[in-house]
Amino acid sequence: MSKSWVENNKIALMGGLIGIVVCIMLFGFYYFVYDPWLFDKYGDSMPANALLLPTVTGHIFPALSHFVIEGLPVIQAVCPMTENVCIHWSAQSGCLESIMEPTASCSDRVEQVAAVFFSILLIIIYFIIGLLIGGFVEKRGR
Repeated sequence: MSKSWVENNKIALMGGLIGIVVCIMLFGFYYFVYDPWLFDKYGDSMPANALLLPTVTGHIFPALSHFVIEGLPVIQAVCPMTENVCIHWSAQSGCLESIMEPTASCSDRVEQVAAVFFSILLIIIYFIIGLLIGGFVEKRGR
């Protein structure tokens, strides 16, 4: 009887699981060690290359998802435009020009969903990288 795909690729799958563990460990490192150290050492005036390490590993993208979503029409597509916001004021006549914007709570919810989406995507990418490395090791060992 032939073996299943899972039985034939155990090392590759183990590599994928190791990739997920590495991703989660890097998140813990950045959240509990690296970021607090950066803020203690530099405060608000961080050097330009301070975020290079989390950028290379991909862990900066869930944290910066707010800026990614802000420039896309996703919030306008999901949230109704209900709040009138003045964008041009005059001292004599008050508001000269206003625009409609979504509520802050709806925008925040969309940004939180985006952060979760980018986090899951990052975990999947690490799983695939681990799967590929494990598959390479498995083929080399045969």
